[in-house]
Amino acid sequence: MKIQLDHVYFLVEDMERAVHFYETFLDTKVTHREGDRWADFEIEGQDGMYFGLLNKKAIDEKIVVGNNAVLGIYTEDIQKAFEKAKSLGATILYEPDDVQDSPYKYVCFGILDLDGNMIEVANYER
Repeated sequence: MKIQLDHVYFLVEDMERAVHFYETFLDTKVTHREGDRWADFEIEGQDGMYFGLLNKKAIDEKIVVGNNAVLGIYTEDIQKAFEKAKSLGATILYEPDDVQDSPYKYVCFGILDLDGNMIEVANYER
């Protein structure tokens, strides 16, 4: 039996705002959308793997939005990605910095998207 990661969703309050943020930040368009219920972004090179946004109204009004997962993003230009995140109004958790206890060079920064979901953006040798 094969078990593999298929998708990660962030709960959001405002689908239009969230889609705009991620399309702009990731420089890609939504690959599938079901109205105001959900929107998916396929992850290139990851057979069937995708990241999605799910409107909290589609699940349960009592679910807490924000900080319910961490989305990890790789970038070739950490400073450019950092400036882009700031320009989109993301909350900066920590600025680009070398991770001291990593066995290889790993530079990352942390932000919160517009709904408070945590994102780590990193650059490292792949």
